[in-house]
Amino acid sequence: MPFTRFDQIVLSILALLAGLITAVILLSPQATASSAGEPRILYISWDDEAADQLYLATFDGETITTAPLTNTDADVLDFAVSPDGRQIAYAILRDGGAADLWLINRDGSSNRELLACPDAACSQAQWLPDGHRLIYERRNIPTPGAPPGNPRLWWLDVATGETVPVFQNNQMLGLYPRVSKDGQWLSFVSPLDQGIQLYNLADGSNRLIPNQMGSPAVWQPQSDRVLITDINTDSVSWSVELLSLELSNETTTTLSQPIAEVEGVDDSSPAWSPDGDWIALARKLPRTPMGRQLWLMRDDGSEAKALTDDPQIHHGEISWSPDGRFLLYQQYNLEELYAKPTVWLIEITTGERTQIASPGTLPAWLP
Repeated sequence: MPFTRFDQIVLSILALLAGLITAVILLSPQATASSAGEPRILYISWDDEAADQLYLATFDGETITTAPLTNTDADVLDFAVSPDGRQIAYAILRDGGAADLWLINRDGSSNRELLACPDAACSQAQWLPDGHRLIYERRNIPTPGAPPGNPRLWWLDVATGETVPVFQNNQMLGLYPRVSKDGQWLSFVSPLDQGIQLYNLADGSNRLIPNQMGSPAVWQPQSDRVLITDINTDSVSWSVELLSLELSNETTTTLSQPIAEVEGVDDSSPAWSPDGDWIALARKLPRTPMGRQLWLMRDDGSEAKALTDDPQIHHGEISWSPDGRFLLYQQYNLEELYAKPTVWLIEITTGERTQIASPGTLPAWLP
């Protein structure tokens, strides 16, 4: 049968429709946990063999679904989610105290060894914003079973596995590395200097902030301020306070304000809200055995209010949901013998709390 002009027109229309349908499919938002409103949470728990594993939890507002992400013979020590949320770097403890770094996709696929550290404990990995490099903490182990040596910071290229020291000076020690969201600054605890170092990755300049606590710095999402926890020895009573450092003018502001009718505070574990306007923290009365409670304050320290009031419960490891609606945290009961840590969510506006996992530690959001 001859190919008519009418046939050509029909085929052209069909091709056009197929193209439009394909474009709509490609351009339409894909269904993901985030777009569907289901928070996805990573945490560490132990399996039936008592080995610490990475677990993934999904919460749709009513139902909580949990499943192991790793299945290792050794304990998972810590982990870090890549900036795009597609991969997780994690540390595995080996016999003799050594620890290796591994990499796994968010769906559990492509689990592979990223860096073998047969004579060192490699942990505390932190992603750079480009998603191609990690900074991690390395402690050499001279002989198996011996205590790890001094901590030093190293670079790791995720694609090639190449690793080199961050600093050429072998005497530069560092732990708890943290990278600002813009990738310009590296902060770390400097034990020899008894403070926190702020190192500019662009020009190599650095600033030392004297500090007695040894807690990691917490970067504001906009990267122009950093939170530090320190002891106030000038106060009438002993206090642990939150300080905010403005990088542009190096101005330090004390954010912690005394609780009514109480001398001093004991604040820790600060976490910035996604927009940088609020700070969540764990607070307790100084010199008391009570557990730390969840508090909220403005970024200037004002409007401080308690979100929990359970003195027998200790709260910590706080992080905000990407939409700023929830706080994710870890808690355990101080009055319960052999209490297991558990992972919870609290909705900030309503105060409604939901248990995500028991047992569970070190919870983090998976974007």
